[in-house]
Amino acid sequence: MSNFRIVRRIFVLALMSGCAVGAGQTAELAIVNGSSKAINRVQLASIKGGKWGPDRLGTQKPEGIAPGEEWTIVDIAAGSYDVKLVDSDDRDCAIYKVSITTTRTIQLTNAVLEQCTKEIH
Repeated sequence: MSNFRIVRRIFVLALMSGCAVGAGQTAELAIVNGSSKAINRVQLASIKGGKWGPDRLGTQKPEGIAPGEEWTIVDIAAGSYDVKLVDSDDRDCAIYKVSITTTRTIQLTNAVLEQCTKEIH
């Protein structure tokens, strides 16, 4: 049996068993704010040249992510993104090429915020 037929059978079996394959998978992004600044906005952009999307905290978390708090953004299409965080001093922090395929955690500290705000200003 050729390799193509084997791969095709595995793919068909995965689809029949209800396994998620490729498109349609959703993921989560957990943000742990260990910094001394609140995070007021979180935006995502596809690394394929996309524009910044809407604030992912939106109406669910309008007060932002306070220092010492953790917040998980759900229902993200699995993929690779640039992540923009805006702190309480209105400074942008961009973290580039973040792979979000299941649950990804970003640990924020004062040092991380300082570094990523320097990189984009």
